[in-house]
Amino acid sequence: MTNYKNDLPLYAEEQTIQQKIKIPSNFIELGQPKKYWGSTEGLDKPLCQRYNFKHNDKTVVLDISQKLIEKFGLKEKEIHSFGAYINKDLLKKTPEEGGITVDNEKDIICQTEGIILFQEKEIQVDFTSGEITDLKQKLKKSEELSQETQKFLERLAKDN
Repeated sequence: MTNYKNDLPLYAEEQTIQQKIKIPSNFIELGQPKKYWGSTEGLDKPLCQRYNFKHNDKTVVLDISQKLIEKFGLKEKEIHSFGAYINKDLLKKTPEEGGITVDNEKDIICQTEGIILFQEKEIQVDFTSGEITDLKQKLKKSEELSQETQKFLERLAKDN
């Protein structure tokens, strides 16, 4: 017999849904909010929730739009424990009414429960001109072999 809670089998409620999100290389980590200011209601800007973060020993005030707050599953008027990563171009924006407005989902990642973030390392390889020439020759030989193999297979198919 299955036990139920909130009209769901207990095992269904206990399942953890995890989502993997790649952190773009142009994003910076702000960490967890240092302070929650509440809503921007009454200010001359769209309704947002205001959070203070620290980055490079400077305070960054983000006003996260209501639409994004709901999408990330954050509740109004609550202090939240989440990690934030933002597009570093946001730091170039001029704050409005004391905060930088974040209203585009592409500019912020909130690491809430069930979100696993990963960052791929970029690898840059410097080749000498001799190495590049050698690689081009190997590629050409490989293409020639591939063409020869294709012709051989076509002849074999005709013979059968």
